[in-house]
Amino acid sequence: MKELEYGNPTPEGVVLTTVDNVINWMRKNSIWPMTFGLACCAIEMMSMGASR
Repeated sequence: MKELEYGNPTPEGVVLTTVDNVINWMRKNSIWPMTFGLACCAIEMMSMGASR
């Protein structure tokens, strides 16, 4: 269990992070291209979005 700066252990189930880390995690795990469909243009959009 990781200790906070003031010496108290973090309770179980508590995650400490920054807003930037949360936003980047959401961007990394987003599946928004999946809603575009199965047409050839949608496949191109999904491959472009998943390339990073």
